[in-house]
Order: sequence, then C-alpha cells, then structure tokens
Amino acid sequence: MNRKYLDEFVLSELYDRLFNDSSIQSLSQMLTNYNEQMNTANKRELDIATAQLKAIDTELNNLLELVSAGAESVAFKTIQKKLNELEERREYLQSYIKELTNNATLQISTEMIAELVEKSKSIILEESIAEAKMFIDSYLEKVLLFNDHVEVYFKIHVPNDDGELVPLVSSVENKVLLRDYKEIR
Repeated sequence: MNRKYLDEFVLSELYDRLFNDSSIQSLSQMLTNYNEQMNTANKRELDIATAQLKAIDTELNNLLELVSAGAESVAFKTIQKKLNELEERREYLQSYIKELTNNATLQISTEMIAELVEKSKSIILEESIAEAKMFIDSYLEKVLLFNDHVEVYFKIHVPNDDGELVPLVSSVENKVLLRDYKEIR
C-alpha cells in the first residue's frame, strides 16, 4: 500500500471527523466544562490550603509568644523543633497556594480551541504531504493493513452522537483508498 494514499486518507479523516464544526463545538463545550470543574476543584484546594496556612500562622505566633515569655530551657528544644516543623509546613503551603493561584488563571475558551483547530486545518489544506507528516504522526496511533481494507487508529477521542468521547477509528476498503485518495497534492 502506498503511504501517500494512507496519508491522504488520514488527513481527510482528520478534517472531516475532527475539524468539522460539530466536533469543534462539542470539544469546546467539553473542554470548557472540564476547565470549570478544574477551577472549582482548584478553588476548594486553595480555600483549604489558605485555612491551613492561617492555622499554622496562629500556632507559630502562640509558640513565639511562649518563647518570648521565657519558656524553660528543657521545653525550649521541643518548642524549637515544633517551630521548625511549622515553618517547613508554612513554606510548603505558601508555595502550594502560589501554584494554585497561578493555575486558577488558566482559562480555555472556545475561541482558543477554534484558533488551534484553524491552524491544524490550514496544515491539512495548504501544506504538502511532506510538511504534514509530522502533523499526521502527532495524531496517528497505528495503521492496520488487511487484504481488503485498512484501519486507522488515532491518538485522539472525538464526541459521539451521545456527546461521549470515544476513540477515533476509521476504516476504508483498499479499492476505495486507491480510487479516492490518489496523491492529490
């Protein structure tokens, strides 16, 4: 089987099944919903970490007051160990809160998805097969050649009629492949 035929078929399937308006809308909605779920979970984590940090700050202040009030030297080592533990936990929480705050600003919009899809579509429509090979390889998982047909398994999932994400798999008879997917470019 000529690789050029397969490349044309893969590009055609990507264009028809992934980059069509219906799939773009479904994928955009799914990604938007996922993004909202992640932001909600992120907000909960941020609230919990902030509350923990506040509790640690209170405990640190209480220990510092105890030390400044002149705690006995025997208790001082215990207090110092506890201070060190709290400081380490405090630094971790501050770092974690900073990370959560940075992640909270990540927003995926329908426009961003549409822009990425348009770039991919332009590669399919405008570039030569040689330039599109890397693009094809990024989407293609495997190709199975049979006596009478070819099955193409993609790395991506697309929404089905029920809106669920399912693996993208395409099949074409060899005679159709040879007839319809001659080297067009």
